[in-house]
Amino acid sequence: MAARRLLEDYELGLHMRLAGYRVTHVADTWVTQKALPYTRRFLTQRTRWAQGNIQCVRYTGRIVGSRHYKAAGVLESLYTFCQPLAHLATLVLTVFLLVALVTGSAVPVAFWPLALTLAVLSIAPFVLWGPVYRREFAPDRSRLTGLLWGFAL
Repeated sequence: MAARRLLEDYELGLHMRLAGYRVTHVADTWVTQKALPYTRRFLTQRTRWAQGNIQCVRYTGRIVGSRHYKAAGVLESLYTFCQPLAHLATLVLTVFLLVALVTGSAVPVAFWPLALTLAVLSIAPFVLWGPVYRREFAPDRSRLTGLLWGFAL
């Protein structure tokens, strides 16, 4: 089946996993690419990425019901689908909180649980990357090193 979404590679990966193929990390290869030289092109790329994630939400039911996805894979896919909306919500909330801070306005107590939740959802995956990477690809390194890698990221 041909990919029809803006994230062709991600959608093809979803099709492969749903068909039962094993998708794995290859540690001894790399991809090189140049940074986009203009802000407009960068924003266009990020916008297409966000739209592509949202387009792939249609696979949610198939992923959740698939015997080829473990619980961690289902959670990772759902997180990926939600990232654009979470980033937008975080941006709006950050602007709101900064304006309140600069103007000295009181922030309604109801916003703090939302702010904390968005902060955890935005930061936790990066912090967790370090220990997961250490476990999978550098088991000779200490757990503290893995945790520090996550915080550095």
